[in-house]
Amino acid sequence: MKTNRWDELVRLARQAPPETEAESAPWGFSGRVVARAWEGRPDWVTRMAWKAVAVATLVTALVVALNVGQVNRVLDDDITALSEALLDDELSDWS
Repeated sequence: MKTNRWDELVRLARQAPPETEAESAPWGFSGRVVARAWEGRPDWVTRMAWKAVAVATLVTALVVALNVGQVNRVLDDDITALSEALLDDELSDWS
């Protein structure tokens, strides 16, 4: 049975005797051990996650590009209606 590096590190960690406060590793040491275990080529989950991010970004950009005209038309209509309402309100105050 083939074991990977992570399994080997876990096996070795389980064999270690319990540590006391004076023997404990310095702060951040466990993070460096994990980082070293995972260094090198990213696993398939990481690669798939980055591909999913890229696809989501492209889809978002495409949707925005296709709908920017409609959004501008709606905003122009709302601004026109608002300005007309304000103008009518101001003119009615003068009468």
